[in-house]
Amino acid sequence: MSPASYPNLALEFSNQNMNGNPSSFMPSVANGYGFGSYLDNPAAMALLGGSQFSFSLYNQNTKTENFYLGNDIEAEQSVTKLGDLGFVYNFPTKQGSFIIGGGYNRTSSANNAFRVSGRNNDNTITDSFLDPDSEYNELAFQTYAIDWGDVDSTYLESIFRIGFPPGTFPGIDQEADIKYSTYMGEYSFFAATEFRKDLFLGFSASYFTGEYTYRRDFLEYDSQNDYDGTFIEGSDIDNILVHDEVDVDVQGGKYRAGLVYKLFSGLNIGASYMLPATIRISEDYYSSIETTLDDGSEPFFYDIASDGSFRYRIEQPGKLKIGAALLDFAGFSVSASAEYIDYQDTEIDFVTDSDLRLVDEVDIRAQQESLNNFMEDNYESVTNFKIGVGKKLDDRTGIRAAYSYRPAISKLTPEDTKTYSVGFDLKVSDGFLIDVSGHYLKKDDRSELYNYIDFNGQPQSTTFEFTKQVLKIQVGLKILF
Repeated sequence: MSPASYPNLALEFSNQNMNGNPSSFMPSVANGYGFGSYLDNPAAMALLGGSQFSFSLYNQNTKTENFYLGNDIEAEQSVTKLGDLGFVYNFPTKQGSFIIGGGYNRTSSANNAFRVSGRNNDNTITDSFLDPDSEYNELAFQTYAIDWGDVDSTYLESIFRIGFPPGTFPGIDQEADIKYSTYMGEYSFFAATEFRKDLFLGFSASYFTGEYTYRRDFLEYDSQNDYDGTFIEGSDIDNILVHDEVDVDVQGGKYRAGLVYKLFSGLNIGASYMLPATIRISEDYYSSIETTLDDGSEPFFYDIASDGSFRYRIEQPGKLKIGAALLDFAGFSVSASAEYIDYQDTEIDFVTDSDLRLVDEVDIRAQQESLNNFMEDNYESVTNFKIGVGKKLDDRTGIRAAYSYRPAISKLTPEDTKTYSVGFDLKVSDGFLIDVSGHYLKKDDRSELYNYIDFNGQPQSTTFEFTKQVLKIQVGLKILF
């Protein structure tokens, strides 16, 4: 899928891929480890045992190795952002515990850069502009990227196929530079208490907000002068540059509830549920095509932009988590969790937040139904697993490590995701603690550059493969009081 396609954005905005609190990468369904543990189970916050203030930053470096048409090119992008800023307050009680807290926590961070290059002897991006419903159709026609294929102007054709036998063309050199990023976080309030002996209950309410940006420059150029004629104002095409920008603002609410039960001293079990959520999205886009001729004359340029913000909704599925924690077993603590999500329940709603004429609404609903059927057919119900191990080295120092396994969400990208995490905490004084954690993942994947209809009327997709490596370092400060 294209990174900017609606089905892919639905996954992008529904998927939590980090916890901004450095100590809370440990599975927290059955035990609390820090401010961010409420994301796994708000009831686990009642087990923290004290009040604290948390602040952290993180640096994320993403490197991709991109494979396209026999070429291999690397790209890299790095970003530093706020991880979390929050507090937990433990009310004095005669027995049991009562905890409240709130603040900001980063829940999604993705910064991606891709670079592809090669000689394509089979198809061209201009083939994808022939669809009358394509947003590029008018842009391409105004800039000679597509033109009438016959003297009677009965059909449109790629400018690189005009004058050649049907289904053939000499080929074209292609270069693409693609960058996109997603940053999301939650402003949350939570409360937890020991409802009765050894039974802890908790809930949280969050307002989540975020942004998605997408930039693509796609260049096709005639390096071998295969298109040498005078049929465009006395010259022919040297290169065509397609530029795209997408900017998205995301917001909505999330609600979680959970419980933890102490089976006996040193062993906890827990469960939590996040209700299905409605994600409200405001999108702006900009696209342009610039065509340069061999004679060096003024390029043909045409662009379009959204007239105000395009608004729609994504219905995010609920999440069920269960877990267990074994505390202080031969000096070690072990926690594990499983998370069930049915991504087939993801839906896109283009109509509710739009002021449409009835005739336009009918067309939009047809597109909406097609996309929702696509997601139902291609997305999976998955169970994510995580296990973590920690050990106190002494009164001031602790270490921990975790492994998470996330099965592929889509049949179109079958690669699973495995993340390895390590961290330590150092108690500098009785009221001051430093948390550091590192996270690494490596996975193979593929992405769509464009799609088109071939001469047999069959839909085709031009894709590239890549290997992605992500290294994230989180550094946090915790004040205990």
